[in-house]
Amino acid sequence: MIFPYRHESEFIEDIVKKISAKLCQTYTVVHDELIGINLHLVELYSKIDIGEDDVRIIGICEMGGIGKTTLARIAYTQMSPHFEGKTFLLDVREVSDKCGLVSLQKQLLSQILLYECFNFFNVHKGNAIISHRLSHKKVLIVLDDVDNIQHLKCLVGK
Repeated sequence: MIFPYRHESEFIEDIVKKISAKLCQTYTVVHDELIGINLHLVELYSKIDIGEDDVRIIGICEMGGIGKTTLARIAYTQMSPHFEGKTFLLDVREVSDKCGLVSLQKQLLSQILLYECFNFFNVHKGNAIISHRLSHKKVLIVLDDVDNIQHLKCLVGK
């Protein structure tokens, strides 16, 4: 079978885009059934202002179990097509405790810069790579369950 793609990577990228589009449709259906979520989404979108080119850091702070992660997932799914790269890192606190911040930095980079492998072993080198590689890209980074400012600094910079 002959594919209209020059490289296998283009074929894979097309598959990823199609799957992402299907997932976006799934979250839209689910979010319509959640009472009161639209008000929170409107407020969140007004703070993010996708059309701007500056850096935005927005925190969603509330008691546990009230839907912060659900709100972030829906917003991420709806907004992600507007960005060059994107990542949603779940359970940052727990993953950091178990695997370390370097592991999270590598996950962040590999999800945003698809098909690239990163080989560094300390947080400072990870910070330098994140700053250098992402500073001129429009990226969406969602960090779930962050309770330590150091985690934030190591994953998105100063």
